[in-house]
Amino acid sequence: MEADKNKDQVWRLISKNLMNSLYGRFGMDQYLINNVVIDKDDLEIENVYKKTEVEDIIELDNKLLIQYLPDGYNSHLYQENLELDISISIASSVTAYSRIIMSQYKNNESYNLHYTDTDSLYISFNSELDKIKFETKYVDPLKLGFLKIENSKINGEYKPYERFYFLGPKFYVGIFNNKIDFSSKTKIRGLQKAYRSMIDESKIKSLLNYHKESIKIETMKWYKDLSNSTIYIEKRPYQLDIANFKRSLIYNYYSPDKILLEQTSSIILDNNKISSFGNYIMKEGVLYKEIE
Repeated sequence: MEADKNKDQVWRLISKNLMNSLYGRFGMDQYLINNVVIDKDDLEIENVYKKTEVEDIIELDNKLLIQYLPDGYNSHLYQENLELDISISIASSVTAYSRIIMSQYKNNESYNLHYTDTDSLYISFNSELDKIKFETKYVDPLKLGFLKIENSKINGEYKPYERFYFLGPKFYVGIFNNKIDFSSKTKIRGLQKAYRSMIDESKIKSLLNYHKESIKIETMKWYKDLSNSTIYIEKRPYQLDIANFKRSLIYNYYSPDKILLEQTSSIILDNNKISSFGNYIMKEGVLYKEIE
């Protein structure tokens, strides 16, 4: 908050990264092991077995990846002897409290909630009065526990996005000046920066069609070969589509050639069984489940 007050972007970035990393540090895996890559016929493997407890051996062509505990530890006493300042309960409580805080912004009739994450939400208002009431009650970038508007500013005024596509977890696209705003509020999972120019609004919009084809891009990716201590580059097909593994997709039927994704619904768990999951089509007010 001090960095925001002083408009110090460097300290703001440092502080934000520290806060984002802190609760993850508490939630680290306590079971830490050492790794070594050796030749299969290397005598070093005997030394490893003599001085420590080997947890796993993974074959890498003519080499072995050996995972072992630190010297002097064994599987039974390893956990008790560690002093790593790790607390799963603290890490879990941070994310749980975040869900409690974010729940107050859901199911509110004064605005439309389009997307929400651990610490953010994207909303549109039904009226200017509703917008003013919300900002007065919840928005203050210099106060702890309040929200901050992250739209771009032009001449001191926040500018709304012309269109926004929310297509899945970590997959949303903002349109500003009729172009995808890659500089700010756009996230397309797994797409490298070098290939962003191959995506435009028309391709994103095509994913909303029931008869869609996924977006396919030929990319290049770096790979590490531990067995040979080398790095090589390979062509890798990148495929972008809308997934329904967290929410059911509901398409609206306008005509045989126009069936568009317009909303989603929660997956229902009934008696420890998923009873509502998959794709649905809404036609003349009746909801039909897709038959796979």
